Amino acid sequence: MVDRLVYGNHDPLIVFAVAAAVTSRIRLMPTVLLLSLCNAAIVAKQAASIDAVSGGRFSLGVGVGSRADDFAAGAAGAGVSNQSKEVIGYYRAVEAAWKDAGKPGRPRLVVAPSCAVGAYAAERTRESMRSYYAFRGEAAGHMDLSVPSTPQAILDAIGVFEDIGADELILEPGHADLDQVDRLTGVVASR
Repeated sequence: MVDRLVYGNHDPLIVFAVAAAVTSRIRLMPTVLLLSLCNAAIVAKQAASIDAVSGGRFSLGVGVGSRADDFAAGAAGAGVSNQSKEVIGYYRAVEAAWKDAGKPGRPRLVVAPSCAVGAYAAERTRESMRSYYAFRGEAAGHMDLSVPSTPQAILDAIGVFEDIGADELILEPGHADLDQVDRLTGVVASR
């Protein structure tokens, strides 16, 4: 679940509260909540509440975001794929900052690659992602969006993220067809 202020998505914390009420086993996690656009104390209470009512299934990821339109609206109102080359680079940077800050152990790595299964799944996912990243202008049309879209490609990506040392992997359906949840579940179950 993505968090955007001026994009056509639902509020993630409300969606996760609803999901917590109607599920009992799935993990619940936003890709990243844009904490810089929110009251941190209220978000902390909401996240703790969702975690409590879900039986500890909620994981909170926070960030600052990079979209000027979200910041402008906020001020006015108060992903074997290339996703794995990117992930390891970001994670190594976070690890270095973690160590530089003198923190013990290592940060938890949760990865959520976009993927889809079925006819035209990769194309539909690329279209969806390019639409989402349209704020980048012409660069969005040239993004190298490698989308695992066959069962074997998805299993290979899972293996790469395991090799990287991911603590948790969330397969994010690359487009909005609800059957993607069942298809991705089938791929994982085949392991």
